[in-house]
Amino acid sequence: MPGDTGAVARELRRIRSEGSNESCKVRVARVANRQAGRVATYQFARLGAGRSSIHDWVAAGYLHEVMPRVYGVGHVASSREADLWAAVLYAGPGAALSHLTAAWWRGLVAFPGSAIHVSTARSCISAPGVIVHGRWTDHDRVIVRGVPTATVADSLLGLAACTPDLVLVRKALARIEYAHGTLDVASVRAACGRGRAGSARLNLALADYDAGLGDANGPLEDDFFVFCKRRVRKGVPIPQLNARIGDVIVDAYFPDHGLVVELDGDANHRTPVQRRRDRRREAILRSHGLEVLRYDWVLLKREPELVEADLLRALARRRMRES
Repeated sequence: MPGDTGAVARELRRIRSEGSNESCKVRVARVANRQAGRVATYQFARLGAGRSSIHDWVAAGYLHEVMPRVYGVGHVASSREADLWAAVLYAGPGAALSHLTAAWWRGLVAFPGSAIHVSTARSCISAPGVIVHGRWTDHDRVIVRGVPTATVADSLLGLAACTPDLVLVRKALARIEYAHGTLDVASVRAACGRGRAGSARLNLALADYDAGLGDANGPLEDDFFVFCKRRVRKGVPIPQLNARIGDVIVDAYFPDHGLVVELDGDANHRTPVQRRRDRRREAILRSHGLEVLRYDWVLLKREPELVEADLLRALARRRMRES
């Protein structure tokens, strides 16, 4: 793992190669621009700024402490990238986004959580809004959208360590395959190890995930996909999620049976306009010779036996029609 952020290393190489006579303040600003406006105390010395310079810049309003030992340069305007960089810099040289935050930053989960997770090989206590995971040695980090981040395998392991939701981990695996066309299972398994937090849950997810889950758009579709997968032996096939039929995108589609399942969340199906849109969509789907079923979260969660029986009857009915 690199001992310092790449921005400082690149700046020092540039100074040496060009023989730059720029002022220390300009060098600090250049590094800050690569780090979303944030610079850590340990970086100042390497850029030629001593404690007296830092003190003077703080007094003049050029530096603003945003976290212990981390400063905003020129301003304290917050942004997603600035907050992530501040957390990484706070954790020290070689730190990276990890766990739920790394998975979210990579687009593997939809929500970042209430705190930023970072990992470091150094001893560093957590801070308000930042959870620091120590003893992170012999791990690589990569730059993802401009911010040092744990590798895919380590991001997945960290995600599995900080959530009890096995479906969330399976979906993260599926999103990798959906986005990149393949999942390097060997490298993910290699990240697991005896005594490493999250290993058992990640191995369970690897043993039972499906790339189709990567198409899910929200927890209700996640739940329906898992609902179907658990009933494959009973005759329920795996549906295509968010499939396009003509100009309509449907929640779940069983193409071999000409059957569509629409899943009604409270947010998108409550107003008269939304209900009229639903009826119009159903009419279009029926014009394609499709049958449409409709379930909501309450039915799926509280009466799964009813949904199962209704879905199996519809599938059997469609099989008879096609035969």
